[in-house]
Amino acid sequence: MLYSPTLSLKKSKFLISLLLSAILCFLNITNTAAQTFLVDNRGYIADPKFHQVIKEKGYSLVSAFDTILRKPVIMAATAIKNGQEIRINTKGELFDVKTLKPYYNIPPSTSGSPSSDIPIAGSGNDSKEQYESIFENHKIGTRNKTTHKQGLPIIYDGITWTNHGGILYIKQDGKTGVAKTNGTVLLKPTYEDIEDFGGSGDNPPSIYQIYGNDHKMGLMDRNFKEILAPTYDYIKSCFSCSASENLLIISLNRKQGIANKQGKIVIPPTFDRIEGLGGGHSLVVTNSKLSGLIDTNGKVLLNLDYTKIGRPILGSYIDLMKDNLHGMADDYGNVIVQPMFKNIYPFNKGMAIVQIANYAEGMINKDGKFIIPAEYQHLNRIGNYIITYKAGKYGILNLSGSPVLNAVYDDLRPVDGVFFFKQDGKSGLIDTKGKILQIYNFTDAVFDSGYLIIKKDNKFGVANLQGKIIIPTKYDRFIENSDILRDGTAIAKLNGRVCRVDMYGNEFYQ
Repeated sequence: MLYSPTLSLKKSKFLISLLLSAILCFLNITNTAAQTFLVDNRGYIADPKFHQVIKEKGYSLVSAFDTILRKPVIMAATAIKNGQEIRINTKGELFDVKTLKPYYNIPPSTSGSPSSDIPIAGSGNDSKEQYESIFENHKIGTRNKTTHKQGLPIIYDGITWTNHGGILYIKQDGKTGVAKTNGTVLLKPTYEDIEDFGGSGDNPPSIYQIYGNDHKMGLMDRNFKEILAPTYDYIKSCFSCSASENLLIISLNRKQGIANKQGKIVIPPTFDRIEGLGGGHSLVVTNSKLSGLIDTNGKVLLNLDYTKIGRPILGSYIDLMKDNLHGMADDYGNVIVQPMFKNIYPFNKGMAIVQIANYAEGMINKDGKFIIPAEYQHLNRIGNYIITYKAGKYGILNLSGSPVLNAVYDDLRPVDGVFFFKQDGKSGLIDTKGKILQIYNFTDAVFDSGYLIIKKDNKFGVANLQGKIIIPTKYDRFIENSDILRDGTAIAKLNGRVCRVDMYGNEFYQ
C-alpha cells in the first residue's frame, strides 16, 4: 500500500485528540475525587459531584458530617463500605487520623520500666532535696546527701516527706510532730496525726489538720500553733459558703457549724446540715427536715419554715419550697414571692416561665409579677417570642404578652428565624408578621430535627425546609419518629423489611 501523507496526518490528529480526551477525562475524575465539598449546617453535602463520589467509592451509607477539630476545621462522617464502618472526609476519601495534630502538645514519654532509680514518694530522693532518710535499729532520721552531716537524729519511728520547703511530719511513740529535714523540730510529736489542709505542689497550706484522741479533728496555723482544739468529728472546706473561701464546716455530735480558717467559731454546731449558696452572703441551715437562711455571721434571715431552699436560679435569687410549691427570695432573705408555684423554670433576662398548681403556665418578671397570665397549657420561650399552646391551638406572644401570631395553628415550631406551621391541613413556613413564606405540597408534614417527615399517597419520606425531597416518599413508615436524620440517617420500613437510609438515597439492610 502506498504511503499517504493526508491519511497519516488525519490519523495523527485523531490519536492526539483521543489522547487529550483521555487526559482530560482522567484529570476530571482526579479533581472530582480530590475536591473538598461544602457541608451545610446540618452536615449534608448537596453537590451532585459528591453523590457521584459516594457511588464510585461503593459506600452503602453515609451519615451527616460533624466537626471533629475546630482549629483548623476538620469534618468527618461515618460511612459503611463492604459491611464495615469507616470514617470519611469532605472529599469522600478515607479519613486519615495522622493528618490531625495533637490537641495538647504533650511530648512523648521517655520513661522506661520501673527501676530502683525512680524516686519513691516520700523517700527524700527528690533531686531538689538536700537531705535523705537514714535507718538504724528500726529507727529513722535524716542526713545531708553531700556531706553526710546528720539532720534529724535517728530516733523516730517514721517520717512523712512533704514538698513544703524541707518540712517533715515526724512520728514517735504513736504521736506526730513537725520538723525540718536539717533537724530543727518545729513541733514535738503531740498529735495522733497531722495532714495538709489545702495547699498544692511546693506551696505550703495556710492551715493544717490535726488529730487528737479518738481521731477527733482540729486545726493549727502555718506556724504550727493550735488554733482549733482537736475535738470535732470532722472539718471540711465549704467553697460555696463565702467568696473568700475562708469558711469551714465543723461537725460535733452530728451537728454542723461554721468556723473560719483563723480558728474562730462563727456559727456553733447546732444544725443538722449547713450548705452554702455560692453567693457568699447566706447559708442554708436545716433542722428536723425544715430549712431556713442565715448570713455568714449567723444572723437569721429566714426562719426554719421551708421544706427545701435551693440553689440560685437567677443571680442572687433562690428557690423556696414549701408544701411542694415554689417561691422566690433574694440572697439576703427578702421574700419576693411566697411559695405558690408548681414549678419555676430558669430565669432568662429577668423573666421566667412558671407553672401554677393546676399545671397552667404563665410568665413572671424578676419582681414576681405576671407578664403573661397563667392560663396556658404550655409556654416555650424562643428568643424574644413565646410560643403558646391552649385548647389544641398554638400562637405567639412577645415578651410583653402582646399577640404576634393569633392562636389558630395546629402546630408551630421555630426553625432558622421563622416558624414551621400547620393549619387546616396545610403546612409551611411563616414569619412573625404572619406572612406565609412557603406552602408544602404534601398530604402531611411533621417537623423533626430540622427536616420534614412527609406523607404522600400513603407513603413516607423526608424533605428539607424548602420542600425539596431528600428521601423519596416510598417507605411504609419511619420507625424512629423523633430526632430523625439528626445523625444524617433514619430507620425506615419498606415492604416489611427494616433498613437504614441516608440523605444520599442509600439503603442499608442488616
